[in-house]
Formats: sequence, structure tokens, C-alpha cells
Amino acid sequence: MAKASKRPGRALFISLLAAGASWANRDGAQPRKTGGAFPAESVCTECHSGPFGSRPNAGPGSITFSVQPYRIGETQRVTMVVADPGASQIRWGFSLTARPQNAPATQAGNFRAVDANTQVVCDNDLPAPCPSPAMLQFPTHTRNGTRRGTRSPVTFDIEWTAPAANVGPIVFAAAGNAANGNDLESGDNVYTRSITVEPAAGQSPPVPPPVPSLPTVSSVVNLASGTNLLAPGTLAAIFGSNLALQQPSTVPLSVLVNGLLGAIVMSTPDQLVAQLPVEARAGPAVLQFTRLGFGSAPFPIILETHAPGIFTSAGNLGSVLRLDGRMVTLASPAQPGEGLSVAATGLGPTNPGVSTGVSGPANPRSVTLTMPLVTVGGQRASVQEAFLEPGAVGRYRVLFSVPGNLSGGNHPLWLEIGGKISNTVILPVIGQGLPAINSVVNAGSFASTGVAAAGSILTIFGVNFGQRDNLAAFPVTAFEGLTVSFNTVRAPLFAVVPSANQINVLAPTDLPEFGRVAVQVTTAAGRSSDFSLQMVPAAPGIFRIPDPSGVVKNNAAALLANTAWLAMPESLGRALRIPQNCASAGISPASVCGQPAAPGDVLQLFATGLGRATPGGAPGGGPLPTGSVAPRGGEPLYMTIDLPVVSVGEVPAQVLFSGLAPGFAGLYQVNVRVPLGAPAGDEIPVRVSAPNGLGDTATIAIRR
Repeated sequence: MAKASKRPGRALFISLLAAGASWANRDGAQPRKTGGAFPAESVCTECHSGPFGSRPNAGPGSITFSVQPYRIGETQRVTMVVADPGASQIRWGFSLTARPQNAPATQAGNFRAVDANTQVVCDNDLPAPCPSPAMLQFPTHTRNGTRRGTRSPVTFDIEWTAPAANVGPIVFAAAGNAANGNDLESGDNVYTRSITVEPAAGQSPPVPPPVPSLPTVSSVVNLASGTNLLAPGTLAAIFGSNLALQQPSTVPLSVLVNGLLGAIVMSTPDQLVAQLPVEARAGPAVLQFTRLGFGSAPFPIILETHAPGIFTSAGNLGSVLRLDGRMVTLASPAQPGEGLSVAATGLGPTNPGVSTGVSGPANPRSVTLTMPLVTVGGQRASVQEAFLEPGAVGRYRVLFSVPGNLSGGNHPLWLEIGGKISNTVILPVIGQGLPAINSVVNAGSFASTGVAAAGSILTIFGVNFGQRDNLAAFPVTAFEGLTVSFNTVRAPLFAVVPSANQINVLAPTDLPEFGRVAVQVTTAAGRSSDFSLQMVPAAPGIFRIPDPSGVVKNNAAALLANTAWLAMPESLGRALRIPQNCASAGISPASVCGQPAAPGDVLQLFATGLGRATPGGAPGGGPLPTGSVAPRGGEPLYMTIDLPVVSVGEVPAQVLFSGLAPGFAGLYQVNVRVPLGAPAGDEIPVRVSAPNGLGDTATIAIRR
């Protein structure tokens, strides 16, 4: 059915061939409309109906062609003949494809137009040459080739060059359209034909067909909150492998939940953003992704009626707008009593209902059936309305007013609806409240709350840490009036992140090994209350590599010795979009890459809090001065006085080195050999323990 395109200046085909007014389209037929028995292939009778109905080959005509047995790399001319004796059939078109019988999703050979009546269109709906030799090609008619007013039969010529190797039998499929030229969608007859062509005698043996890369789904999370709280209509991030192709953009992709079709918003090979079907019901469900007719294994999810998630902007700042559309930021905080809107997903059913993949309407707004609650700084805010954001898919806006008596500073904000609570974000409110410390933790593990060793990198969580982020502060001890002190001694700052209510600092190296010290944060507004920190000789914390997909939750920051190759499972490498299988892929040791470790490999584990480190590990030596970095050349090496105990998969491991990483402050490096008896798996535990018994456990991937 030829319909007007929404793209300016171009008539877009909805079916194989354009009849009536569509036959004037210079772009010929749309890809994948040949009627062949291939994945994601269809035929133009979806839209073209003739006097004999909408079934192909129902009329008195035909499309015929022949192809000779092929020889590797040789070219032959293929003549398509479209015939229909009907008195009204006066415009003509065709589409053709060639696929290996054993690999029907791939291209066989190469097509070339020979005159003004034909052209070759790639699977991305653009004219040849195609971006990749593997991309499917579809010879089709041109505007001139439709030859309005010409009676049956009509011929189309195309050249085909055989593949450079014997691929076995090749299936050619074609569709022809005998149109009546009445500029309507009726009165057109469609014909299809498929033939199988064998390689000529004497060819080399056929090459094995390529094994299709099946899509896999490894995790599904709420796009806004990053949790597994999901509901019908929620925007979800779907992680896995082989989820999309770089080209073409028109490759059919689909997401199904309990057989209901979702809407794909964005796709890459490793991640999709999709709206889960609005029509789904709450309860256990399975999600499946398909590409080119190949489906992933069903992935189990739980659907709730509501699954609130708040979108963020910078850091953990909520995506909050003023009523005039301006963003609320650290530099432009909200006012007490001001009307705002926060962006969210997963707020459940609306009235009027909006179908999957359809943008929210502007007039009337599609409002939620249940009004969410908004809490800011521990106070309930007045909520005026919650609705689907006009022009957006699966995204809601919640209108609320900031509590009028809220003090200045960065306040937590969250939503609650249907008994479900969203992630917590930050809303900055004008005015500087006094800073406050909620916790002090090891920056590697985020554990050991209230316990630390001198020379550790620590993370301070709290509120009112300023109005601007600085992620590269070291070695300064003050940033825009903010300081952190341990027993009144200022500490070097690594990062000041008020958008996340967080500060990373270096605990001074000359702090005592025992007893308590007072930690204070000072800003222009004043000084926090003291936070009492228990000092210990060592409190190890292993740094982690965050997994955007949430599949691998605890992967250690570990390198294969003397390389930039990270020890991690393939799924984490895909989620981080870095190369994998470093050794077999020939990746340079200096390039970032990810692959599992193997028994016998030497790993460099990165941690903090391993205790006193001196030149050569001498018990009587002095620590690295606070604010300095360990010598980059390793002369001298600052080594821990006591070696930590390390196990891999609960098997004791040989520790080859323990000390400060050259060129860094507070960052320790532990070189350890993976035991030969270590088990294989994606999440094998690695534990680093100090002589005082404190330790931390993360994971690495091991393959045998």
C-alpha cells in the first residue's frame, strides 16, 4: 500500500513494489520484500491488492528468470521477465535477492545494474555500493524502469557475480508487480518465484556456512534506577551480546515479554533500551530478544504494577526541571516552595491509555491512575500531577513543589507509588547548609565503616559538600572553601563530588595505628560535627570494576601482569565495550582489553588500606609523606612491612609483591600468582587479608 512518507522529499515504500503513485519513487522497492523463505522476509501483497485478491501468484501472469550453475567469481546476466495479460496492467517492477541455502541471512555474490531501468539497493535502504560486502543486496527497478503505459511482458536485466568461494547451493528469490497505474493501492498483481542454483561441476568443495551469532540476554534493569524493579511500560536497559548490527539500521529487531511486543528505543550490539509492553500483566514473565529471526533464550523477569525510577543528570543529581524548562543544577539550585518536575519511568497505568512505543500526548495529558508521593529532605512534597511526558516514550513527569521550610543544601529526593520506592537522587536547594558526615568507608570496598588505616583512600558520604564537582583534586587540601581534617590535620583531596554527596580523601600517612581520630568537613557555611574514626594497622579494600549491566557485581580491579588487560568475564568486557579475548585477538599488551585469567597467571590486584609501606618494606623506615606519590620509577619501592594473605577460589595463592603502586598515593598493588588448583568460573572469589584478620573479597574470571 503506497502511503506518503513522513520523510521530506521522499516517498517511502511500505511494501515490495510501489504501485499507483508509488511507482514514481526513484528508489525502487524496499529491501526484504521478495517473498523468499528467508528470515525477516515478506512480500508486497501486504499492501498491494489486485482483482484476484491479495495472494501472490493469484493472477494470470508470472515472473520468470533463470541463472546458470555458477563458477567462482564469474559474472552472468540475469533477465527478469514480468508478464500479465490483464488489460489494465501498464506499470512494472521487481525485487531480487540471492542467499546461500545454508546461510540464508547472508549475501551470495554481488549484483550490478546494467542500464537505467534497474539499480541495486542495500539492506540499509540506501543505494549500492553497500558499506560491507556481507550486507544483503536487492536489485530493483528505477522510476524509468516502471515504464508506465507499456504492455506485458517487460524485462529487467541485472548482472550477478558469483561468490569468491564455493558456498554450495544458492537460492534466488524474486517478486514482480504488474500494476495498473491508477495511483491507488488496488488493481495490482504480485508474482513471486524462487530457484536454487548449484555450483558448476569441478568447483572446490563448499565452504562451511557461517555459524549465526545468536543473541543473548544477560540482564534487564530499570533504565532510570539501574535496579531490577520493572513494570509494564517501563523503559528498560537490556544487556547481552549480539543484540544489534552496526549495519544495516533496518535489520528487524524485536523484544517480546510473554509474547507481547515491546518497543526498541535504542540498540547497540551489547545493549538495548526498550519500553516493556504496556499491555503486559504484573507477575513472573519471560523476555526474549530476536534479530534476523534468531531469538535469545527466554530471560526471566518479574513485572510489578509500578516500578518507579528517577532519571539523573550529572552525578546523582535528579533530572529535575523548572516550570520554564530550565534544569536544576548545583550552580542553579531550586528555591524552597518552587514548582518543579522530575523525570521518571515505571509509574504504571495512565488515563487515557497510551500503547507501547507511542509518545505521550500533549493535550490532554495522559495522567497516572495512581498519584505518586514525593519526598525531599525527609519531608513530603505537594504533588500536583504525574503524566506521560509529551513527545517521549515511556517517560513520565511528576509536578511537585519544594517544601517551603527546606533548608539550603543538597537533599535526597525519592518517589513512592503503589508501595514501591524509587532510587534516591539529589535535589540541590539554594543556600549552604552545614556539612554533615554520614559515614567514612574504604574507597575500594565501600566497607569497613568507621574503621581505617593510615595512608588509605577513604570515601566520606554526607551532605552539603559544596556546589561544584572536582574529580581530579589531588594533591590539594582545599577546594572552593571545602577541607577535610583528621585531628585538625588537613587531608589531600582526590575528588569532591557534591552531586553524589561524596568526598574521596587520603588519610594522612602519619596517623596512629590505634585509637580514634576526629574527622571534620569544613565549608564556607561552617564545620561538620566530628565523625569518630577507629584507626587500625590495616583494613584492606579491593577496588572494583563496575558492571553497567549489573551481572558481575564484584569484579576486582586486576590486571594480567605487565599488561593493560583486565581479568574479567566476557560479559563484563561487552558491557564496558572494550575488546575481549586479548591474547587470541592479538591485542597489544599496552591496550585496554578484557579476558579471564588462567591458572599460573600473575595478576596485579589494586587495593587500598594495606597498612604501613616503607622503602623496601623496612620495619624501621618512614612512610611516604602525605600528599606525595610513590616514585614512578620504583626507586625506591614502597613495600608493605607485612605481606597480606591472598586466596583465589579458597586456594592459597603466592604473593610476589605488596606495596604502593608507583606513581600513586594510597593505591596499593598486590602481585599474586593464580594457583594451579584454582577453580574456573566468571566470579571466582579473591580474598586479601591483613595479619590483623581484616580483609576484603572480590571476584575474578578464570578459564582453564
